[in-house]
Amino acid sequence: MTQNEDSTPNVSGDHPSTPPAQRSPWPGWLRFAFRFAFVFYSLALSVYAIFLIQSYVPRFLLDLGIEDLALKYGDGADGLVTWVTRQLFDSARTEEGSLMGDVRGDVAYLLICASVAAVGAIFWTLIHRHAKYDRRLFDWLLIGLRLVLGLELISYGCTKIIPMQMPPPSLTTLSYEVGEIPPSGLVWIFMGSSPAYQVFAGIVEFVAGWFLVARRTTTLGALLAMAALMNVMAINYCYDVPVKLYSTLMFSQALILVLPDRHRLFRFFISHQELEANQPRGPFASRWANRSACFLVIGFFAYATWVDLSSRLEGFRTDLPESALHGVWLVESFQKDGQPVASADADGWLRVIVESSDYWLLTIGGLESQWVSSEISESEHTITLTHSDPEWTGTFTYAQNTPEDLSLNGVIGEASVQIQMRRRPDREWPVNQGLQWLDHFRSASEPFEEKD
Repeated sequence: MTQNEDSTPNVSGDHPSTPPAQRSPWPGWLRFAFRFAFVFYSLALSVYAIFLIQSYVPRFLLDLGIEDLALKYGDGADGLVTWVTRQLFDSARTEEGSLMGDVRGDVAYLLICASVAAVGAIFWTLIHRHAKYDRRLFDWLLIGLRLVLGLELISYGCTKIIPMQMPPPSLTTLSYEVGEIPPSGLVWIFMGSSPAYQVFAGIVEFVAGWFLVARRTTTLGALLAMAALMNVMAINYCYDVPVKLYSTLMFSQALILVLPDRHRLFRFFISHQELEANQPRGPFASRWANRSACFLVIGFFAYATWVDLSSRLEGFRTDLPESALHGVWLVESFQKDGQPVASADADGWLRVIVESSDYWLLTIGGLESQWVSSEISESEHTITLTHSDPEWTGTFTYAQNTPEDLSLNGVIGEASVQIQMRRRPDREWPVNQGLQWLDHFRSASEPFEEKD
């Protein structure tokens, strides 16, 4: 008996001590389900495989032609997805299927994969009615699913451990009314407001991904991945985050990885029965081949982890240049040609948000906001603001009696203006208050009062 035969997955629920030759054959529906899944995931995950090739494979290997083959496959798939998208949605809009968003191209691509898998499973069943090689192919399907899912989880985990996926809410975001923010935006604010929680979520995904690398910890990794991905799916569906299809696909991968041990898990957690040791074995008959493959997989995952962490850390350290005037400035007085102008007037300024030294966000005429480009000379104390409208240009000199006060004197177009502003202190943003061990008897639903 070869090692490969002894390691065939126990999908039918036979006792682990039952020899493979005596195990009950798969029923017809199970053979069809496996063959559908084999074709579907082979096609669906090929898009992510192209991404992996472009992201992790060293450049010298890409130069040998691997990248060209991947791009040719991607171009062919994109052409088919575009055609199906136009037929299904009666639209000339071109959308490539990447499974990274809930666009029409993603729906079309998954429908193509499901259709091909259904037809393929039917023909496969008609040609090969017996499951001669199904158990071995199922073993390889599990290997593919756990490695791809493991790499996905490690990548997402690194993006959260180095909190880059949901950055802290910007001043512009914090200045919005809650009712103006879409539900998906609320998720990003919720996660970005607490880097510690984001790091915790990343550690869970990272650990689950590495558990999937080893055969002995696959079930533990799949269970941990299911718990993490179930929460991700619930957030995506309940808050309309546009990666619902992708998170569902990842959850289904973890679910399939748990299925071979479903009976053992039931006996352990529900029936509280003793379980015999289930020794996982490699896909090859040779022990040398299994160990070599194991070292190659671990080495590749370690390299991919280093690439992810180093790139995220580099991006985390690279920030937009922060202006000395950074902050939210509330306009206290605005004069045009010597006459006071109310904030609600068409020309009045209500608020100025300075995110970086290159852009300002002006709230003009009540609630109308618009971005303007800025050039600040701290040595000459001058500011130049430009807008997409060529007739709107502002040139000012500025002065600060205190770091919290700002005076602008200059011209906008042909009108002279004088503006007095006050910086809103960071402590007035409740999201920046940090951990509070005592709630000071304030209800969580009590609204925050605006401070003067």
